[in-house]
Amino acid sequence: MSGTPDLVCVGDIVREMIYFPDRTEGPVLGGPPAYCSVAAARQGTRTGVVTKIGPDMPAGLLAPFSDAGVDTAGILMTQRTTATELIYDPSGNKQIRY
Repeated sequence: MSGTPDLVCVGDIVREMIYFPDRTEGPVLGGPPAYCSVAAARQGTRTGVVTKIGPDMPAGLLAPFSDAGVDTAGILMTQRTTATELIYDPSGNKQIRY
């Protein structure tokens, strides 16, 4: 990305595992700043993201940022995990574990 971002998305991005009654998905990239920044950048907005990630964040999960042209200078590596588990029961109710 060239120039100063017009939009900066701030918050927690996470490494998610999603558990359904019949299957498991993940790890996947999750968190509102991830969705917001990638969507905005793909629509042509100069976008940046500010967040902290843990050492257990696979580099491959961050690929959507570079693929979309999101400025990732605001991603800070810390020693604390940013992992979540989304657990769906057979009725479709969701529990989130941080």
